Amino acid sequence: MPDYAYASNDDVMTHLSASVLNLDDDIDFEKEGHEAATYIRSYLFGTHISNSVIDTWLTPDDTPALIRAIAGKMIAAKIYERETSSNAEEVDPYAVRLFNQAMATLSAIIDGRLVITELVDAGVSVTGTTHITDGNFYPNDLAPLGDQIKFKMGVDY
Repeated sequence: MPDYAYASNDDVMTHLSASVLNLDDDIDFEKEGHEAATYIRSYLFGTHISNSVIDTWLTPDDTPALIRAIAGKMIAAKIYERETSSNAEEVDPYAVRLFNQAMATLSAIIDGRLVITELVDAGVSVTGTTHITDGNFYPNDLAPLGDQIKFKMGVDY
C-alpha cells in the first residue's frame, strides 16, 4: 500500500507556532500525516469523488489545496493536543477547534457545498450526487406499493 501524505510541514505549521509549542524546525509529521490521510480517505470513500482520483494523491504536491488544508488542520490539531494536554481528559480548545474546522470543510466537500477546483479544472466531476439513484431508497416512487400505502400527503387522518 502506498504512503499517502496530503499535507506538507508548511501546511501544518500555518496553524502552529513553533515558539509556543517549542517544536524543532525539522520536525516530521509523518505519523500524524498518515493518520490524517487515512481519515480523509475513509470519509471520501464512496462519495462523488472516485477512488481512482483519490488514489493519485500520494504527496502534498499531488493533493488539491483544499484537501491539503484539511490535512494540515487535522495534523496541527493532533500535534497541538499532544503538546498542550497534560492528561487525556483535558483537550485544548484550539486543538478541538482546528479539528472541527477540518471536519466541517470535509463535510462541505462531501455534501457538494465546496468544490475542489483542481479536479473541476481537470474535467473530473466532483459535485452533486449523480451516483445516488432511486434504487438507493425504498420505498420510492418506482416501488410497487399497491394498497400497502398507509399514509398520503394532504390527507387528514
